[in-house]
Amino acid sequence: MGSTPARTAEKRKSRASEKKLGRKHYVWIIALLVIDLVYHTFFDPPILGHDYRYTGYVVVLPLLFGMGILAYYRREFLGIEWTTSKSPLLKAILTLYYLFQGVFLSFISFVFLAHVVWSETNKAVAAKGPTVDILCKADKIATGRNPGVYFQFAGHTEKLSCAYAVVAPFKAAKASDCEVAITAQKGIWNYYLVKDWTMEANH
Repeated sequence: MGSTPARTAEKRKSRASEKKLGRKHYVWIIALLVIDLVYHTFFDPPILGHDYRYTGYVVVLPLLFGMGILAYYRREFLGIEWTTSKSPLLKAILTLYYLFQGVFLSFISFVFLAHVVWSETNKAVAAKGPTVDILCKADKIATGRNPGVYFQFAGHTEKLSCAYAVVAPFKAAKASDCEVAITAQKGIWNYYLVKDWTMEANH
């Protein structure tokens, strides 16, 4: 079934108002990206650990909840786009496009907010506990564009990023001959807040 003239006119009107609203959305997206970047750069400390509860409660559930909220907020526009699209292929492309858009927007807003709440709670809990020393053998020393050291902790591969100057002295060293000495505090679930770390080569 093709779209009716009235439906087509409604789509034109919707797209005209969409351009105005799009400018506001663009400002919001840029603001969210800046806030995300600032928080992760200056306020989000390095952590060690993996736990299914983080994936479920901090990533998956907020992501789905956010996508549902965004879909409801944009329901009229999405309904017009869907009903006035003539070919099944176009409908499939639009579905994938708006689905990807929803995932992206939900991730930088709802998932980010959930992570901030979790991270601040993790820092508060860790601050009340004692510091522990963790010693891990290095698996890989990265000296390229994203310098850091990879190692195994609790059965998972971890990476601590750093400035190039930190790993430069170990550039010629064999990774398995180096150890990472970490000072950390245990937070919530199975995560540790890294307070400080150094690397040294075994001689």
